[in-house]
Formats: sequence, C-alpha cells, structure tokens
Amino acid sequence: MDLTHSSILCLPANGFPPNCYNRLFQTLGWSSRIISPMVGEEWMTTPSKLTHWQELIDNLLLKLPHQSTPFDYAIGHSLGGTLLLKMALTHPDRFRRLIIMDPALFTPPMNYLAYFVKKLGLVHQFHPLIQRSKKRRSEFASLHEAYDRYRQKSIFKHVSDQQLTDIVSALFTETSSGSFRLTIPVDWEIQVYATFCSVDLSIWKQLHTLQIPLLCMVGQQSDSYFAQAAERLNRQDLVQVNYIPNGSHLFPFEYPDYVADVIQNWST
Repeated sequence: MDLTHSSILCLPANGFPPNCYNRLFQTLGWSSRIISPMVGEEWMTTPSKLTHWQELIDNLLLKLPHQSTPFDYAIGHSLGGTLLLKMALTHPDRFRRLIIMDPALFTPPMNYLAYFVKKLGLVHQFHPLIQRSKKRRSEFASLHEAYDRYRQKSIFKHVSDQQLTDIVSALFTETSSGSFRLTIPVDWEIQVYATFCSVDLSIWKQLHTLQIPLLCMVGQQSDSYFAQAAERLNRQDLVQVNYIPNGSHLFPFEYPDYVADVIQNWST
C-alpha cells in the first residue's frame, strides 16, 4: 500500500506538539495531507475544567473534518494512541487502519488502583510524571539555551541532535519579549496526567468489537504497564504488536527510521 497518498490523522503524546513528529513523517515519505490537531487546545487556559479523557475524544470528533471516506491511517503516541483506540472502537467508520505507539493504556488492576488514588485526592503525590512536570522549566532566553538543557536530559540520550532540534523548536514558542515559553502549558500537561485511566476500562470492554487492523508498537525499555496492556491487546485477531529494540517511551523520536520500516512492513 502506498503511504505517500494516504489521508493520515496524527494525535501526539501529552506535552508534545504535533510538529515534533515531522521527522517520522518525512522518513515515511508522507507527502499527502496530514491532519494533526493540538489535543485539548480549548482547555489549556483553564486546565482544571478537564475531568475525563472522553471529553478530549468528543472535542476531537467535533474538530475533525467530515470526510466522505475514512482516514486511511490514524497514528497516535501515548495519550494520542489511547484516544485514537477509543475513537476507533466507537467510530470505526472514521478509520481504515490504526497505529498506536506506546499507548498510555493500563490493564484493569491498574485502573482500579488509579480510581482509589484519585478518589483519595492523592494523584498529584503518587503520579511520577506529575512530579516530573512540576519541576520542568517552562521558559528560556533562547532556543539554543533550551536545546542545551534538553540535550543533557537522560530521556533524550538516544535522540539525534537534529531530531532534538526539531522537538525543541516545536516545544517552545517565542513570546512578545523575545524569550521562548513552552507551547503546551505545564498545568495542562499535569491535568492530563491527573485524569489518566478514565477511558481504559471502557476500551477493554469494547475491544472485542474492533473492526480495523491495529498495529501497536511498544518500546522494550518503556513502562512495563504499557507492555502488559500490549500483551492484552495482542489477543485480538486484528492486532499486531511490535516491540522496538532499546526503545523508551520516546522511541518515535529515538528511532524514526526503524519505526517507519515497521509501519511500512505492516502496511504491505
């Protein structure tokens, strides 16, 4: 199948603007129209109003163009992968094939634990990514300064210099004073983490109704919870799971050539 003439929807990971994935798109040779909306843009100034990931899904469905034919491909990373999977289960007529990369999807036992943690008001204390986000510096004097800081972070150690340059350029937006501030506010990123495990159980209940081919890629060095979810997904006939060697949760940025090869091989 020729990917260069496909209609493609991309939903990014939490905290990462769509342009962070440009190198993967280029590696795939996707020259056709790519629709990649900013997830939750309407809530970013008032993040506390988001209470459930289903609200993000409903908003996305309203924003997507009404096409006479479905998207040939929908590809999502982390948060984006989970939202797309839920959308494909409830609106299978909108997509022909689905690609999810390290989806932020948890098995039922983890969902029950998350429910009680949130019910007790302890999610900010116990969610490790919330703690990390709270420490994130949100503004730099220049993109060069931001790049230098990010180049030192261990989570980007397998990301090439050029890819990291692309990521930093997408992560930060110039302000009126000439500094560079995070495009996606930290408070919004935290609220997305705080409302995790809000659609997972419904996904597991509906998974047997999956009607389209699904490729799930998981980083071998990523969170073990995501691997457990991938194993559960793999029980479905229409699902293929591929593990990315040495890949962390950021493997789409670490190994774009390898990821593109997996997608191409699955598509043919």
